Amino acid sequence: MLTQALPRPNAHIHYKREVGATYSFDRSMNTMISYDTVDMQKQKADFIREYGLGGAMWWESSGDRQGEESLIGTVCLLCFTHLPGVRLQDDKALLMVLSGREASRRSQST
Repeated sequence: MLTQALPRPNAHIHYKREVGATYSFDRSMNTMISYDTVDMQKQKADFIREYGLGGAMWWESSGDRQGEESLIGTVCLLCFTHLPGVRLQDDKALLMVLSGREASRRSQST
């Protein structure tokens, strides 16, 4: 299921900071779905920075939301824009990169 479709209607969101997990539970359907949220990605980005880790990864990115709701964008913005060689003018530039517009423009110019 794509992150864009979560949480499901009638589901209650649970945020478990101590274990680094977010999930939704729909009592009427007796269904639990584990997934990340922007708040959880912020927590994971803090962990990456605190321990000086070299990156982050995602199993699948096509279901990521756009703009401020982008999970990948959240981690990249918080973890990697300060690194040497990463030159983004502002958050909008990062979101352009993540949405593929910048990558598409670069591939056309090479």
